[in-house]
Amino acid sequence: MSKTAVIIGAGAGGLSAAVDLAVAGWQVDVFDSNSEPGGKMHQRQVGDVSINGGPTVFTMHWVFDELFKRAGAKLDSRVRLTESKRLARHAWADGSHLDLFHDMDQSAAA
Repeated sequence: MSKTAVIIGAGAGGLSAAVDLAVAGWQVDVFDSNSEPGGKMHQRQVGDVSINGGPTVFTMHWVFDELFKRAGAKLDSRVRLTESKRLARHAWADGSHLDLFHDMDQSAAA
């Protein structure tokens, strides 16, 4: 008799748990209130502009490398990551903004 698990939430944590349980031989069902997986990691189309939501920085790449490895896959063959010089732009209603960069000195100068 196989073990079964129900995971509520298809964000990074829920999907990671589902992968690890499935690799361990569990039957896993994942449910989410959104129509697509990803949780905070999502993209919305507003007019002709795509807006990325969720984490502004993808850190600890090795955690995801290991997760994919445990599942018999390679992160880089499944997910396209693009390095960005500007990590985030925080904007306010008055038109001002603050840019944060990969380079700490550049961010401090901003």
